[in-house]
Amino acid sequence: MIQIGHYDVLERQREKQRSRDQDDRDLRSGAVSMDQLAHQNGFFDGLPIRRARIGRRGSVAI
Repeated sequence: MIQIGHYDVLERQREKQRSRDQDDRDLRSGAVSMDQLAHQNGFFDGLPIRRARIGRRGSVAI
């Protein structure tokens, strides 16, 4: 039977640690700069922030 929707917290922690370790190795070796790494790991880097608009919909009750 195929298991769907299983989330393994410990495996996710190990994945994150492997990623941190790789980032550390890349920084130490000079493969990436701190700015490049910050850009790669940035939460909002994948979002088109420059094209975003803030507005409201509908009317405001008074």
